[in-house]
Amino acid sequence: MSNVVKPFDKEDHDIERQTVLKKMVEANQRPFGTAISDIARCNLDGSTEDEVKVPYRLEFKGIPQFKHEKEYVKEDDGTERWVWWHEQLRGIPEDTNIFEVWGWTAPEKLDGELVHIADIKLLSELHYSEFGDNRLFFRHQSIGKDRKHWPKAWRRAGGDPFISKKNEENIWGTDVPDTWPEDEDEAKAMYDAQVATYGCPF
Repeated sequence: MSNVVKPFDKEDHDIERQTVLKKMVEANQRPFGTAISDIARCNLDGSTEDEVKVPYRLEFKGIPQFKHEKEYVKEDDGTERWVWWHEQLRGIPEDTNIFEVWGWTAPEKLDGELVHIADIKLLSELHYSEFGDNRLFFRHQSIGKDRKHWPKAWRRAGGDPFISKKNEENIWGTDVPDTWPEDEDEAKAMYDAQVATYGCPF
């Protein structure tokens, strides 16, 4: 995993560029990266640093905890049941390193190096949590926040493409196409035909 992903390219991701990217650009004109500078700016006691030093990019490398083969458990009636992935997660003991954190010292094109900077370790066993399933929220901040702390050479390297909202081809806009029939029976027939043909009415 990384805080920056590769942009959609026209050859392999033409549909995504025409649909998903337009929606993403409504919220963020640099949609392929998430800021990490707040991690470097804030101390554990809540105080902040004036001079922020932040990696160009972070990568998280998972440390395998599961066997490659499927795992089974024997039930009371003698039958065998496949152990679900979330059950396997609960079997990982505390003090286990589950991710290595690596940071780029600069963009690759500027001879940046990938350096191991931290480990993510479990402080307890993992537990099921309704809060985690339904209410846990991670705020994704624009990578523009990081750019304030980058040297000019990093900003010019082009690793975080900017897609302008001012170009109408890059956004959906607010106009509703005048293609849906006003007559209820005609609208239903068109809806059913679209679903039958494309699997989607739109």
